[in-house]
Amino acid sequence: MRTRAWVLIVVSGLLWWAAVVATYANGTLDAERAIGLAAFAVFSIVGSLLVLRVGSNAVSWVTLGCGALGSLYNVGDALDERGVGLGGPTSTTAFFSLILLFTVVLPTIFPSGAPLGPRWRWPVHMGVGGWLTLGVGRLLGWVHPTAWTEIVYDVSEVVGLFALVAAAMAAVTSIIVRWVRADGPERLQLDWLAVAFSLVVAGIIDEFVVPGNSPAAGILLSLGGLGVPVAIGLAITRYRLYDVGRILSRTVAYLVLAGFVAVGYALGAVWLPTRLGTENPLFVAGTTLAILMALNPVRRWLITRLDRRFNRTPYEPDAVLDRLTTGLRSATDIPTITGMWGAEVGAALEPVTLTVWTRT
Repeated sequence: MRTRAWVLIVVSGLLWWAAVVATYANGTLDAERAIGLAAFAVFSIVGSLLVLRVGSNAVSWVTLGCGALGSLYNVGDALDERGVGLGGPTSTTAFFSLILLFTVVLPTIFPSGAPLGPRWRWPVHMGVGGWLTLGVGRLLGWVHPTAWTEIVYDVSEVVGLFALVAAAMAAVTSIIVRWVRADGPERLQLDWLAVAFSLVVAGIIDEFVVPGNSPAAGILLSLGGLGVPVAIGLAITRYRLYDVGRILSRTVAYLVLAGFVAVGYALGAVWLPTRLGTENPLFVAGTTLAILMALNPVRRWLITRLDRRFNRTPYEPDAVLDRLTTGLRSATDIPTITGMWGAEVGAALEPVTLTVWTRT
């Protein structure tokens, strides 16, 4: 397995460098292409580390495969721009293969490396079937372009894309069901992936909903593209796994605070002076000062509520030790001591399970 891992790592690295060189040689290495290549580099790096550390988990190989296919797509696209015959088929095959891995296989097997159960294998089978259908139709169109193969191409395009979209929707349903059933570390692993994917979804929504060229869409998609492989790596290795609750709470808190400041300023400094017919600078300054004075109490209240929601309520170790010390002075029997200990630790750390072992 280690030999195969190194072979795929070397191939992925060579493909990425080939993509960079080919894109630069064509003079098309703009900011969008650079961010895309950076995202595929992160996929390759994270996938390489994962296959060497936890190669038994299929998510590691899928992550590395996404990086390699993304680089291969850029190589094929650069060759196609130069008029090389194999450029188009290469980029198209790599693109649909990447879609299959990223939108169907990865959500179905994350984070354990296996589907949720035997009944949840069919999304992968449907996705592979759609991928093969697209491949056969395009292959016939490339090799033997006739009126008959044109019809086959059109039919295979519709059927294959429908199968891929249906498989992707089923895979997303599978990961939602897994999240509902999960508890403890597995749910936190899914939370990490959800945080990264939420940026991608927000960027897509902004791209199609907001009129004009919104810079926020590009920023969100870039952060999501770079964040998804990082989230996969953190989730699979379980590195700082419990920090996801704090990230979620802080993100939501500061988004709400930004909205609070914007609405407060719009009402107090713009709408209210217009309604009262006054544009006194002192009135506007006083309103702004009142908003800033209210900001800190609102921030503390909001963060406390969100920390409780995400099971990250801050606790004071000294206060816990003081309560335990006071209780131990009056308690003499083992059941009382263990019950008190379990109650304090459970309230402070909120573990999924808690067991107290004592020697009698």
